[in-house]
Amino acid sequence: MRLEARNVGAVLDDAVAMYRANFKSLFRVSLLTIFPVALASGVAGDFYFRGILEQVSGVGDPIFSTGVAVSYLVLLASSMVMTLIRYYHDCCVITAAPRMLAGERPSWREIMKHGLSRFGWYLLVQWIVSMLVGLGAFTLYIGSAFAAVWLSMVGVVIVVEGGGIDYAFRRSIALVKGNGWRVLGWAIIAAILMSLFRSAVASPIAVRQLVVSMQNPEAIFQTTSLGWKFTEGLILAIATTLPAPFMPLAAFSLYLDLRVRNEGIDLVMRAQELSKVA
Repeated sequence: MRLEARNVGAVLDDAVAMYRANFKSLFRVSLLTIFPVALASGVAGDFYFRGILEQVSGVGDPIFSTGVAVSYLVLLASSMVMTLIRYYHDCCVITAAPRMLAGERPSWREIMKHGLSRFGWYLLVQWIVSMLVGLGAFTLYIGSAFAAVWLSMVGVVIVVEGGGIDYAFRRSIALVKGNGWRVLGWAIIAAILMSLFRSAVASPIAVRQLVVSMQNPEAIFQTTSLGWKFTEGLILAIATTLPAPFMPLAAFSLYLDLRVRNEGIDLVMRAQELSKVA
């Protein structure tokens, strides 16, 4: 990772490079945390939405209606569980990031174990940030964007530097100060990249639906085999799991860039210090 201040593209490139260098361990963590819940959500979501279409077209039977209701409950429950699991996953990745920066290759067991040390604090501050961003809806989402940018480093700070809630919030604001547009650009580009990657992985679903619809415009309302519904859920789960470590690594990479710009830290010389704190 370069020592000088970097543009947004380079910040994201460094996150990708860190993921590639530690792919085996990071993907294993994602596989054990994100994948099971994503699979349940993907399969339940496919059964639910396709079931609704089949019911609307009149091809579904009464017994299948019960399955639609059950799949909705599973989808709702897995969505709530996913929020908690994703916070734990991201905390694990951020906790391990300083060691990866220092050239170490922590195992998946070490990553998951050490992630527990700051998970409670990480979960709390992220919940507070989510509440503040949500309240911004009352200002036509202008407040949401403001809070999302200025508090974007809260989670990274509380994991990497330690400290309490007040310190994490003040530190995030201090880091972002003077770099607000840069952070906003980072957030937009990172979100677009994640969306594009997920779409690419899930493209077989779209391609199949396109081909079938060209052959029969009413195909979307027709009954789909159970095997294909499970296959679609599996593909969606993979599309969620595979890129999962990218966003926390991108946040850590941005945190380092902001520190370089604001404090002039030498990334390599500070890596060991960050590793000890985390």
